Order: sequence, then C-alpha cells, then structure tokens
Amino acid sequence: MSAKRTKQKKGRPEEKTMKLNERSATAVYYGFTPKDIRVADTATLAKLKKSLELDPKKTSEITQDFDETVNLEEKISLIHKLIDEETNISHPLMFYYGKKNTEKLVRAGLEIVGSNKSVAEATLIKTAIEMLRQEGYENLFVEINSVGDKDSLARLTRELTAYYRKHINDLPAECRQLLKKDVFDVLLYPHEKCILLREDAPKPMNYLSEVSREHFREVLEFLERMDIPYQIVSSLVGNRKYVSHVVFEIKSGETGDQKAEVLARGIRYNGIAKKFGSRKDIPAVGVALSFKPLNGNRSETLVTVKKPRIYFIQLGFEAKLKSLKVIEMLRQEKIALQQSLSRDKLTVQLATAENMKIPYVLIMGQREALEDSVIVRTMTNRSQETIKIDRLSEHLKKLK
Repeated sequence: MSAKRTKQKKGRPEEKTMKLNERSATAVYYGFTPKDIRVADTATLAKLKKSLELDPKKTSEITQDFDETVNLEEKISLIHKLIDEETNISHPLMFYYGKKNTEKLVRAGLEIVGSNKSVAEATLIKTAIEMLRQEGYENLFVEINSVGDKDSLARLTRELTAYYRKHINDLPAECRQLLKKDVFDVLLYPHEKCILLREDAPKPMNYLSEVSREHFREVLEFLERMDIPYQIVSSLVGNRKYVSHVVFEIKSGETGDQKAEVLARGIRYNGIAKKFGSRKDIPAVGVALSFKPLNGNRSETLVTVKKPRIYFIQLGFEAKLKSLKVIEMLRQEKIALQQSLSRDKLTVQLATAENMKIPYVLIMGQREALEDSVIVRTMTNRSQETIKIDRLSEHLKKLK
C-alpha cells in the first residue's frame, strides 16, 4: 500500500489520499484498516494453541481444515498481540489483511475486535459480499447458524453426545472414531449415514440462551434488511474449542445447493482472549475469504481513496438496520465517508467527527429510519436539513 498527499488548497484542510486495490478499497470504505497481521513464531503459536486445547494428535482432519479456512492462526496471533501490547480497546478495532496467494487463490481476512453487537457480524458479511461481487461472483448467499454462548454450547454438547451414543450402532466406523474426538466432527462428516442421523439430532437453536437467541435474531434481521439470501444450517457448528455464537459461510450458487462453492467462512471467537491471559473476554468476530478471481487482475488495479469529508452517525437499532444499505448506496456513488456502526451514543460519534475535522455529518435516528431520511449537518455552523435517502447522493455531491 502506498500513500501520497495532495497539495493543500487555501482555506481547506489538507486531504490525504491512499492508493489501494479495489478489494482493499472496499474494505477501507466499510471502516477496516489495512494491517499486516504476522503469524506468531512456531513456538509461541504452539503454546497458544495448547492453551485453546488444540492438539493436532487429537484433532480430526475435518476440524483442522475448519481451523485453517477461518484463518485461525491469524486470529490467535492478532488477539495475542493486542493483549501483549496492552492495546486500548475502548472502541471496536477493524482490520483487513491479505494472505500469501497460493494456487491462484486470493486469501484475505476481515476482523472486528471489541464489539459484542450483531452489527459487527452484519458489517463483516456485507463487506465480504461486496468484495466478492467486485471479483465477479453472483448469486451469493449465506449459510448461518449459532452455537450460542458458553452455557448454550455446553448444553448442546451434552445433548448431541447423548444422542449419538444412543445411536452408536447406526454410526459407521469412521463416525464412531470421530465421536471419540469431538461430537461436532460427526455433524460435519459427509458420510450418508451420518447425514441421515444429523436430521434428527439436537439442533443448536433449541439450546440458545435468551441473550444468544436475541443476538442471532438481530443478525438475521440485518441480512433481511440488506436483501442478502440466507439459510439456517444446524450442522454448521465449527470448532467448539474457540467458536461462540454465530458461524457462517458465504457461498455462490443456488440457496440450499450442497455443491455451492464456499468463498468465505466467518466465526465469532469471544473466548480466546481469556485463555491467553486476559482478565476479561475480548469480543471478536472475523471472516476469512478464499476464492479464485473471476475478473483476472482487474481488482488489483489501484484506485485513489480520499479522506472522507462525511461522517455517518446512527442512533438506535432501526437506524443500524438501514445503515449498511445507505453506506453501500453511497459507495456505489463514490462518495467517501467514515462511520462507526458499533457505537451508540450521539456525543461519542460527533466527537469522533470533530476530532477528524470532518465538515459534514449524516445523522439517522429512529424517526429518520422510519421516514427513509437522514439529517445532513454542517459542522462549522451547525446548520442542518433533512434529506430523503433517494435524494441523498445527489445532495451530497453538491456540497462544497
């Protein structure tokens, strides 16, 4: 990534610009900061994995494959470094990183650390989908599930174990061996008999705590408001050693098609930090992308990313639900903006805009969300007017 500064125009603050490829520019637009996440050295990584009770000798190939495809080593290294450096996480941190490409695959990741809110999952999914659309992928949909919090997961594990032990004679030899290692592996194993037994197995949704159920409901509501097709898949559970709450995959094809291509896989992993020595949980959620570029090198073309002159502020859940759709509309119109959807208080968001010396803010509260409008405020004199969303792009382009 290279950066250059433009000449300062008289009477206006200096505008910084960055040169990024289209994929990175999309991530930056949604609030992610490009970061080189270096995987910890072998000895440190082994120690951290041991603290997560991850033992290659006791872990099936299915689970090891899941660990790799969610960029587990990057997640471990990131959380460990944040703890080691005593990083201030008073507000959510959002990172985008690329991985070394192999076999002509593009590999990348998006991480949000410090937010328990459902808007974090929604932001990840929306950003990843827009990145994939830029690469030429169509018919994108999400398969999603929730294993809930620690207590929910414990109840589910007990019920699944009891169920499969009751049907032990119906399990093929391979599945019996998997059951000795981890009951979740049986859910993921593609053997015909295992798939048949899976249909009547206990469903994670039935064991969610009230808090977990509400979190999952909100994530699904975000997907519906963003018109993103989704399907709840009860067998999508991940690795219970570190996964909590939401697990999802982004696929290309027809919804429900078992042969649809997996392009991205996301998880929430709130419990990792405490196992690394943190005094409290550090909420974190991330998505790992792995795909073949359909448009050749077009998405590697460098584009100019300007410093935003607009800050988007939202108040209330209804406004959050509409926010990502408005942000994407403005991105399509190439109107640069800054936002912090994981924050709630007006004063905090306004203070951020002032500190960044951003001249205009968009404010969407409960009333504006219901009326499909936003308030456009000029920060220098505090004047403001209400603009309908369908006229917003046109209005913002006229601002000086």
